[in-house]
Amino acid sequence: MAGEPHVILFVEDEALLRDVVVAALEDAGYAVLEAATAADALAVLSTEQPVDLLFTDIRMPGGIDGWSLAERARVL
Repeated sequence: MAGEPHVILFVEDEALLRDVVVAALEDAGYAVLEAATAADALAVLSTEQPVDLLFTDIRMPGGIDGWSLAERARVL
């Protein structure tokens, strides 16, 4: 990739899967932010940090699923 790498926010509650996917995305040249819950992801999305892509699990603990997270992300 030329220039700044695209930033991906990867949201997954299973730590091992999160670690594997984050490593693969970083190896592919992406800058990766990670979150274990939808609430953590919303906190990241509420900052000034630009995010180019939200890559999220659908079923997560904490009362907010991936569909709801995506809807909230669009609003932000």
